Amino acid sequence: MKQLLLFCLFCYNTSLCQNQPRFEAKYSETISLLRFMEAAAKVSHFSPSYRKIILAKFGDNDPNFNTLLADFQSINLDYNYKWSDYLDTRHSQRSTYGLINIAAVNAKDLRDFSSRIIGILPNEDFIKLINCLDRAKPYHDLLFADYGSKIKKQVKQYKPFQEQLGDIFSQVSQFYGTKWATDVPFVVCLYPIPMQKGTSSATPHGNTLICAFLADNKNDYKNRLAVVTHEMCHILYDGQSADNQRNIERWMNQNPSKYKHLAYQYFDEGLATALGNGWAYEVLNNRIDTTSWYNDDVINGYGHALFPLVKSYIQAKKTMDSTFVNEAIDIFAKTFPKAIYDYNVMLNDVFMSGSFPDSLQNATMKIVADHFRMTSRSLSTPLLDQQTITEWNTTKASRVLFFNENIKENWAYLKEKDALIAQKFGNVSGFPSTGQYFSFLSEQGQATLILFYDDLKMLEKMLSQIKKERYLDPNQALHELKKP
Repeated sequence: MKQLLLFCLFCYNTSLCQNQPRFEAKYSETISLLRFMEAAAKVSHFSPSYRKIILAKFGDNDPNFNTLLADFQSINLDYNYKWSDYLDTRHSQRSTYGLINIAAVNAKDLRDFSSRIIGILPNEDFIKLINCLDRAKPYHDLLFADYGSKIKKQVKQYKPFQEQLGDIFSQVSQFYGTKWATDVPFVVCLYPIPMQKGTSSATPHGNTLICAFLADNKNDYKNRLAVVTHEMCHILYDGQSADNQRNIERWMNQNPSKYKHLAYQYFDEGLATALGNGWAYEVLNNRIDTTSWYNDDVINGYGHALFPLVKSYIQAKKTMDSTFVNEAIDIFAKTFPKAIYDYNVMLNDVFMSGSFPDSLQNATMKIVADHFRMTSRSLSTPLLDQQTITEWNTTKASRVLFFNENIKENWAYLKEKDALIAQKFGNVSGFPSTGQYFSFLSEQGQATLILFYDDLKMLEKMLSQIKKERYLDPNQALHELKKP
């Protein structure tokens, strides 16, 4: 009988191991090489601290290196495609960049990498990429010539946590209702940054999290585990089925709160912060992290506020449901009662259009990005295009319009085509003056910001004033640019 009991326990434990995915930490030289070039060339997700180190060593002394950077910057790795059955609001747009990163994680070397990405990119971009990485390899290898043992030690430090992280993955996937093939590992691909302190980055791709580590900090893995679990949550949220995604969006939309769209905008990051930096951190360290969980006030605050609710669902082995979604909206409203008036929150998710020269598009967007953190943004021009006005009238994101040229024609068209603007400004004759901006909310809480300006200097002053004001005044739509 005792032998039978032991056999049953063994089978039970084996079953548990089989029901959770294998967690795997690894180093990829190809990813390290790709991130080296991205940091040096200031493209995609890069660490400014890492870039500074690279340029200090090579940028000022080697004209061939600067030519290499220019060649790399000319490559387009980011061609988009769409998952047709999935919601536009839930990352249905995909990119070849993700496929290239997954290939790099699994490649043995550059030759293997080149064979894995044939057909993903146009032939010209493919040839340029392989050529640039081949030319970059001597620089990369020189920078990390003395880091071989440090890299091995850093990767090895994750191994004692692999089974525990696999169990966390299983519990979180149940909470999200995300199915995962247990024979597909969850891979954390690590690449080094040669410093002890500084900024790093991590990006999820399919079953893979690509994560930088500070190679001169032997205890870096302790902080990196929180990043790993946070990004793991993004992968599972992103991996929800189309039906599951539609249910969550339906529950969000059915809630009568004016805060529901803002809560939805911050839902992914809020959950990842509560689960990864809150619950999983406590599981891994036997204590709650008392420091800030995220370098953004809203995401940090929402993550902390969601933590008790998330923890209760995990402990009860419950999957996210309509009750959870409604409570999450209420939590956001109570935690951030002024959020619907907060320009910083409004401009987190924006749809932009207007009338301004195409040649100034990049400069215009840069000025906006310099003043406000935008997690999601889309731009459609010209305003007079029927497709643009359709998107303008149907978007659930905050709406921002830039009027710099053909103001009279575009303003008259907008008043004709937008019911809310027609209601607010239908009886206003003429058109606004440059140096003015309108900001107001719809009854559902959607924000609109319309800016009239002469040039980019005036636009920059207006956005600086708006950021300083911080909150929209629901009783005053028209604002004037203050004179210095």
